[in-house]
Amino acid sequence: MATIARETQAEHQIGDYAVTDRYVIDVRDQAPDMFVDHSTTDWSKLTWGDVGRPFKVEKWAEEKVQYEKSHGEPLPVLEGWKKFNANFHKYFAQTVPADQARTKA
Repeated sequence: MATIARETQAEHQIGDYAVTDRYVIDVRDQAPDMFVDHSTTDWSKLTWGDVGRPFKVEKWAEEKVQYEKSHGEPLPVLEGWKKFNANFHKYFAQTVPADQARTKA
């Protein structure tokens, strides 16, 4: 008995890309370009309205406030980083199980 080969038409063609509410159809034959080329951006015309204002810190460390009161000038950036690193380092230097046991006691 001879079998008859049936050719079926594919529902999607190479190059199709669609996002539905339940799944994504992605039969592209090339990877998507993940980087946006900003080489032609005129950075001198960029405004805060274009990118959004950065987060504004309203609550400062007590050490910073005291330094600025006593010296009459802003805390130098290098000095601020030194203080930050010293405070952050304590999380690496502590022994968590011992601290947890002491806290529970």
